[in-house]
Amino acid sequence: MQLVINNSLVYYGNQSPIGGDMALSAMGITVKIGIIITAFGVGIGIGSQPIIGYNVGAKKYSRVKRTYTAAVILSSSLIFVFWGICQFMAN
Repeated sequence: MQLVINNSLVYYGNQSPIGGDMALSAMGITVKIGIIITAFGVGIGIGSQPIIGYNVGAKKYSRVKRTYTAAVILSSSLIFVFWGICQFMAN
């Protein structure tokens, strides 16, 4: 899939004044920023798993719910802030 996208970017980018290499570079930067932002959410999820697992084993379900809720709110808020920064920087 990436091969098709890269070839399309180069082909159609060469038909524009900016050139195919510029289009390919812009797509590469966009994908890397997306991966970095996603890594924060994944990291919070992975970091909360031991806490949730320990408390499930201890049958302290209120802590499980509180930790899960905190992890979801934190990762969603962080990703939303990064999304806002990306939207602001695009203009």
